[in-house]
Amino acid sequence: MQRLRFNVEIEAPVQKVWETMLEDGTYRQWSAEFMPGSHYVGDWNEGSRILFLGPGEDGPGGMVSRIRENRRHEFVAMEHIGIVAQGREDTTSEVAAAWAGARAWWPKLSWTPAATPTSPCWRASRSASATGKASFRRS
Repeated sequence: MQRLRFNVEIEAPVQKVWETMLEDGTYRQWSAEFMPGSHYVGDWNEGSRILFLGPGEDGPGGMVSRIRENRRHEFVAMEHIGIVAQGREDTTSEVAAAWAGARAWWPKLSWTPAATPTSPCWRASRSASATGKASFRRS
């Protein structure tokens, strides 16, 4: 299995990075880089069900997930439990079953020394396997 790893260093307080990743308006901005129109429906509380949606030819498509753990200002762990196809949730078909159980961790933030003590640098890491299962790991 091939594993991919991506790192980014952001010179900003962890609270700002966290809010940018997870608040609705800014989530829509950064996720538009890979899926214009992408958004979520739900909340980031542990145990909550959340839909990650994007436009499709036959209606919204995306993922049905559950928030497994939320460590504020550190990471959110999710488990994917199905898909959204043609605007409908699907957790029982073969296609949904193949996706179910995949897990993701966003964005595992860690502090690294920066140029000045007042400009902390936070590193967000993401890795993904060839199977499409993604994880975020502390750098």
